[in-house]
Amino acid sequence: MNENCLDIAHFVSLRNRGGLEQCYVEYINFSAPTFRHHTILPRPSISQALKAKCVSRSKSVESYKNIGPFRIPASPSFLRKWNVRRILKKTRAKTVVFWNAPSAPILCYLPPNIQAIYYEHGASW
Repeated sequence: MNENCLDIAHFVSLRNRGGLEQCYVEYINFSAPTFRHHTILPRPSISQALKAKCVSRSKSVESYKNIGPFRIPASPSFLRKWNVRRILKKTRAKTVVFWNAPSAPILCYLPPNIQAIYYEHGASW
């Protein structure tokens, strides 16, 4: 494992293939090799048109609302909080990028030493 790599966790929904999703896949596929990408999904499904390119370039792909095939209920909220922190600890990411969806609960779940970036691609319209 290259210790000089920067681990970046991306919170992005890839269920559909649209402009934002295509931008994400192109970004992780054409970014510098010094970046190691981790894809964190709200649901475990990825559009078939994007799946191969996303999985091949992501070091990890996980859903924060699931552990394996098991769905985590929204209540009690500490379960999803625990899962977000578990995933981020495993990825060792120091930066997270929210692609069109800066979910307030997820922002509250982030450890204080992680930088958060919000990428807007037309969701505010």
